[in-house]
Amino acid sequence: MEEVFTAPDGTPIDALGSMATERLTVSRNPISLEITLLPGRNPDPIGALWPGDDVPVTINRHQLHINGTYRIVRAAINPVGNTMDLTLNLRVPL
Repeated sequence: MEEVFTAPDGTPIDALGSMATERLTVSRNPISLEITLLPGRNPDPIGALWPGDDVPVTINRHQLHINGTYRIVRAAINPVGNTMDLTLNLRVPL
């Protein structure tokens, strides 16, 4: 299986090796979250977050406890409900 990964614009050339290593590690054993962002936050993240961005995630609700830095791997804006669906993968320290 092969995947082509495009680095975000402005990525320094010397960062590409570590990005490729991280992508390979995450692809082999992904720890993913599927989330939907709702409007009304200040600042509004809808339309400001895109694939390649890193986001801190903290969720402590009942038995669910998540705390880590995740990279956005997929983003889709739903104009009807003004929501944004994100797929996040846990960043793996190298």
